[in-house]
This record gives sequence, C-alpha cells and structure tokens, in this order.
Amino acid sequence: MSGHGGKRGKKHEEHEEHENHERWAVSYADMMTVLMALFLVLFAMSNVDQKKYLELKTSLAEGFGKETMPSDGGSGIVDGSTNSVVDVGNGPNSGTGTTPSTTTKATAQQAASQEVSSLQELQQRVEEKLEAQGLQDQVTTTITERGLVISVAANNIFFANGSARIEAGGLSVLDTIAPLLLSEAEPIAVEGHANNLAMSSGSQYANNWDLSSARASSVLLRLLDDGVDKSRLKAVGYGDAHPLFPDGDPRAVEGNRRVDIVLESSSPEDVKALLPETAEAAKGGAAPAAPSIETGAVPEIGADAAPTTH
Repeated sequence: MSGHGGKRGKKHEEHEEHENHERWAVSYADMMTVLMALFLVLFAMSNVDQKKYLELKTSLAEGFGKETMPSDGGSGIVDGSTNSVVDVGNGPNSGTGTTPSTTTKATAQQAASQEVSSLQELQQRVEEKLEAQGLQDQVTTTITERGLVISVAANNIFFANGSARIEAGGLSVLDTIAPLLLSEAEPIAVEGHANNLAMSSGSQYANNWDLSSARASSVLLRLLDDGVDKSRLKAVGYGDAHPLFPDGDPRAVEGNRRVDIVLESSSPEDVKALLPETAEAAKGGAAPAAPSIETGAVPEIGADAAPTTH
C-alpha cells in the first residue's frame, strides 16, 4: 500500500513547448501573395482592348450628336488636353482633317469680315452726309474692337466752355447722324470725355466727371428726340480717365474733350478682336482715319481755341 501510494504521488513532468522561429515566413508569404495579386490587377487594367475602346468612344460620340472625340490621352489623369481627334461620322469636321480650333478661327474671321463690311458701309454714309453739310471737320469715325466709333470734338462749336448745352452746330451734327443710326439694331453707347484741367470756380459742375456725364446725357437726349429707340441708348461720363493724348501732349487739352457715339458690336469676343485689323486690311493697309479710346488722332480744333476749356 505504501509502495503504491508513493508511486501515485509522483508528479508528471510537462515538456516545454517548442518555439517556432519561422513564423515570420508565413507573414512574408501572405504579403507577397497580396502584392502579386495587386500587380496582376494593375497589369490587367493597363492592357485595354483597343478595338473595344474605339467602339466605346464611337458609341459615346453618337450619343452626344456624332461629334469627334479625342483619340490620344492627355499628359495626366486630370489633364484633358489631346493631340488629335477621331472622325466618328457626320460631324462638322468629318473627312476634312480640320481641327475644331482651326474651324472656329476661320468662322470668326469670316464673321469679322462680314461685320466690317457692314460697318464700313455705314461709316461711309455718315462721312458723306456730314461732308454734304460741311460738318466733316467736327467728327471722326473709326472701327475698333467695340464697333463703329463716331467721335465728336467737344469744342466751342459743339459745347460752350464749361457747358453741357449743345450749340447749334452740334445739333446739326447729331441731326445728320441720327437718321443713319435708325436702320441699325445694335446698342448705342454715348460716352463723354474731358481733359484733366480743373473746373473753374463758379461752375455748375463739380468736376470733369460731372461735366462729361452731363454732355453725354445731352447727346443721348438729342438722339432720342431724333427717333433713336431708347432701349438702344445708354450714356456714361468718363471724365479724364480715357484720354486720347497724355497730359504732356500739346493736343491733350483740346483733343481729349470729346463725345463718342459708339455703335456697339454684339459679336462674340473673338470676332470683336479681329475687327480693327480686318478693317485695316479692307482699306488696303491705309493708316487709321480716326481715333479709338486707346489710340488715334483728332482733327485740328483751331488756333483760337482757348487752352483752358472743358
């Protein structure tokens, strides 16, 4: 009994668990498997079936009105620039080999040529009417990117010194011009301009802005009386903010005093930008006959003009 009891009391010795020093290899293998799968997916995405790709583009183009669509991608994912187009059928450039930008430029040039032709016809009629009345020395006309500009010298024949009341000679000029504007549909901007001399004391106008605005309004009202539709007219005074000549120029005092009647072009901006050079080309490269807001010349006012007029 004692022998058996002593045998049962002997403790069973537990063996120490063997440590696996290669578990990192399992994690490494899993990572490599994931990377391999990723590269396979990327590779599969980079190989596009060109035939199916072109069919997809053609289908999309037909859905959007059979316009041409880019065939080459841009320099990046966000960059949408392309180097060529694919002809997908009956678009405006089908079979011509002409890119949309070239077509747009040609269309703009054609529109500019047509508008210049119409403006030059009106310009000629204005000059002929004024010459018939002996008033040609008071007005200059030019075609700018804004349209046809009829520039009236604001000398003592048109306005008295420091006054916005139109003199008899000025009324004759406006009454000659107005009937020619009735057949046109474009809006008309009447813009008053002044030199940089300060107003004389006692003047009813606070400054040149006030005076130029009043003169523009007087011209607008006369055109309105002559039958020009009020919905086409607007008036603004620019003071001395848009001179034809710099302040040091001897012509600045008289030359910057003017009222511009602008028959404004309603064409897109790319067509407007072509109007001046198209007009010059139509005249055979002759020098501009009249000023614009930026550059140009005005007729001689006369030696007896007072140098302090506004």
